[in-house]
Parts: sequence; structure tokens; C-alpha cells
Amino acid sequence: MKLLLAKFVITGLSIATLAACSTPEATSNPSPTTTSSLPSSPSSSVQVESPASSKSSIEPIPWIEPETTPDPALEQAILNLEPISASNGANTYRYTKVDLNGDGVPEVVVHLSGSSFCGTGGCTTLIFQQQGNQYQLVSRIPTSHAPIIVLGNTTNGWKDLIVYTRDASPALVEFATGGYGDKIYIEPSADLWGTYLFATQYREYQGKEFPLTVSTPRNSAAVPSPTGAIASPATTTPACQGAEKSLLKLTTENYIISICGVTTPEYYVGTEKADPTKSIRLPLAEASPTFFMAVNGDTTYILAQTPRGHFLTVTQGEKELLREVVEGW
Repeated sequence: MKLLLAKFVITGLSIATLAACSTPEATSNPSPTTTSSLPSSPSSSVQVESPASSKSSIEPIPWIEPETTPDPALEQAILNLEPISASNGANTYRYTKVDLNGDGVPEVVVHLSGSSFCGTGGCTTLIFQQQGNQYQLVSRIPTSHAPIIVLGNTTNGWKDLIVYTRDASPALVEFATGGYGDKIYIEPSADLWGTYLFATQYREYQGKEFPLTVSTPRNSAAVPSPTGAIASPATTTPACQGAEKSLLKLTTENYIISICGVTTPEYYVGTEKADPTKSIRLPLAEASPTFFMAVNGDTTYILAQTPRGHFLTVTQGEKELLREVVEGW
């Protein structure tokens, strides 16, 4: 009996051991990680990290080299849209060519730099279509920094873009009636699919930049207005130019103020009533229905609705140069 019981125990242990050895180990299958990337087709583009991300890219970042020679016809087209005066300091441009609407003909993307085109929120980017030596403006994107990312997906037949604004904040820009429209802000840590222009990291510009100059007739250099708030160019130019509209037109005791843009506020234009040749045109650094700000060096122009009234205020550093009540707002 004891021998039979021992055989039974040994047999039971052997069966249990065999069962344990033949049972597969449990494995955990984590679900795929999702990201807030804006992919095109994986077969036609490479996923890259956002310049705002601290991670390094595994794949090389696809990007297009900027052009290496200046284009006088393009410079003239820029100056026709973005007039500058000799008093505005150094102003430059970079440009590159990329097909944005799929017609096989590359558009010309221009990124401007300098006090005439930049505010605290960024600088102006222009997009042209080229016909021979002529350039036709497609769209103006204010307050933008490099890199500009061309995505694979499209809106209304034009490729969507990512532009960077202040503090490395990426924004999606889609094509609407009249050009690329309002910025749609996305997560700074998003992985972005697309081709980079002008830089592969935030504000680390690459490629040549070319000077934009304007000749001023002798003895007609820009002269500050009596208040020091408005600078005078050599000739009178329209407040809103090209495809721009006057989105807001206001007056103070001494000035006419226009807020210009194609679909959204892009430029501040201030003109003296007493002498319309004394005018200044600046890209808007900030804009809202009740607040507009433009910056020219250490001088700041603010239109604001406040509980105490509506005012145009011009400051230089910490010194207030001008404060006038705004009418018609």
C-alpha cells in the first residue's frame, strides 16, 4: 500500500510539472502609442520630430535648400507690397521654391527679416506664383518664424502649412478664399510630417539671405513727425496694398489709423492728417477685436479699447510719446 501511494504521488507531481512546463507564459501587448501628428501618406513622407520637441529624429529631416542667388524681379515684387524707407534699418529676404498646389510649377516662398517686417510675434512670409519675370502674390502670412513645414495633406487644392510663432508655438495654416487663412495652434510636442523650409529647428535659419534696399531721393530723407510717433517716407503710399482690405479705419485728433489685411489683421498704418506723406506701415505683433499692437525697434504702437475709453498710445522704451482718443471704433 505504501509503495502504491508513493507511486501515485510521484505520478501526480510529474503531471503537474509537465503541465507547468507546457503552459505558455502570459505576455502583455501594449496598445499602439498615438500622437498628435498631422500625417500625410507615410509612403510619401517621413515622420519627423517637431523642432519644439526635445527628442532627436531617427530619420533625416526632409527639407528644401533656399535659393543661393538674389532675384531682382522678386525683390521689386516684395517692395511693391512691403514698402520700406531708408530709416528702417537692415531688411533682408530668403526664398525657396516648392509646388504647393500640385500643378507641377513651384511657388516661391519668401521669408522676410528686419524691422520693417518683424514684430515681437514674428516676421512676414510671402507666397508668390511666378509667370516669367512677374510675381503674383498668393498669400501673406504675418508673425511667422522658421521653420515653415509643407505638409502632404491639402485644403482647397493647396498643401497645408505649419508656421512657428512666438515661443516656438507651431500653428497649422490652411488655404481658404483669398489665400492661407488664420493660424490654428497645435501642441508644441506634436510629431509633424512634412518638408521643412528655411530651417530644421526653431529660428535656426539656414541658407543665404539677401538685402532689401530702397533708394531715397536726395534731400527727402525720412523725418520724424513733431510727436516722434510717425516716421515720414519719401512718397505717399496707399495704406492697404495689393489684395489687402482696410479691415478697420479709425481717426484720432492728429492721425488716421488703418488696420489692413487680406482676411485677417496683418498691418498697422498710421498717417498724419496734416501731412499724408508722413506715414508708417508696420506688421502687427498682436491683434484682437479690441487690441492691436505694432512694434518698430523700441517704439510700440497700441490701439486699445479700455474701460476708460479707446486710445492710440505710442511709447518708446518706458516713455509715453503720444496718447490720443480714438474715434469711430
